[in-house]
Amino acid sequence: MKKVRKKIWYILGSLICLVLIYKCFISGHSVPILGDAAISEYRTVELGDAEQSILIRGEDKSNPVLLYIHGGPGDPETPYIVPYQKEWEKYFTVVNWDQRGSGRSYHAEIGRDSLNTEQICADAVELTEYLREEFCVDKIYLVGHSYGTYVGMKCIRMKPEYYHAYVGMGQVADQQENEKILISYATEMAEKESNKKAIAELASLGDLPYDQTDFGSKISLSRKWTTYYGGAIFDRKNVNFLFAEAVIRPEYSLMNLMDYLKGEELYYSNTEKDTARWELFHANLHEEAPSVEVPVYFIQGKNDYITSYEACERYFDEMQAPFKELIPLSECAHNPIIEKTDEVSRVLIDKVLLEK
Repeated sequence: MKKVRKKIWYILGSLICLVLIYKCFISGHSVPILGDAAISEYRTVELGDAEQSILIRGEDKSNPVLLYIHGGPGDPETPYIVPYQKEWEKYFTVVNWDQRGSGRSYHAEIGRDSLNTEQICADAVELTEYLREEFCVDKIYLVGHSYGTYVGMKCIRMKPEYYHAYVGMGQVADQQENEKILISYATEMAEKESNKKAIAELASLGDLPYDQTDFGSKISLSRKWTTYYGGAIFDRKNVNFLFAEAVIRPEYSLMNLMDYLKGEELYYSNTEKDTARWELFHANLHEEAPSVEVPVYFIQGKNDYITSYEACERYFDEMQAPFKELIPLSECAHNPIIEKTDEVSRVLIDKVLLEK
């Protein structure tokens, strides 16, 4: 048995070394899509005062354009998201954008004071204008995930004429209310398991609202245990497999992955007021976006405790829109595109696209 185990570890170690060598010597690239009308490429565009990376993929460049706004803040999904958007590429020209200072858009000289929601929204609108001109369309579709839903809702408030429809997954609503819900959930689960460490750490958070000096560490702690109890990915204790997919896939080189980690640290350590993490923690769309002029679809996991279904549903009920629909997904948490890939694709294609 020892010899067998040694052999297995040797094979695994060799495979990891081969992957790392491969990552060292190739630049991140997009897998080609066959067909004369297809598009599959990275581009660098200047948005605001910063060069930023976008990945454009689709089977037909004449299809409607869909811009996907990732979460975080500071956590691009580009390095692993392509397989989950495969069906989208048949009907849309899909654009994934690494927001300023994150992923392939990371620059060591990026101004920390520019990592705020107002600037990121301005970048998103400017990118929308670029895509409208580049693909000769009046409007595009906007899809947001997690923090991207906060940015997305602000964008459709700013420039409703630019968008056919908006789709939110892991929809932000009232983050202070959400914090109470997720701590209550994690504490309840910890008590059921008699998990003394979790109970003690969650109890140490104290009352809301957290002070600006330590809110970053506190929300990281609350989300650690919420994730552990399946609030991020249903029935999983962590999301580590996504980074493993990012390592294996070709969209990011080893240098890109290093920049991803640098950008993530840049955002997560940037906890001053008027920066993205602080603003997200205090987001309240009941007040900031009580009404919109664009059709809205919320695709929400019933088991989402990062941006809770309960808080999302309350906001949905109050929000005014020309058309709105809440699509609940069972046995699904904060990442519908990963957890319920087919169901999300069907909503986008059969509902959102056909009802434009």
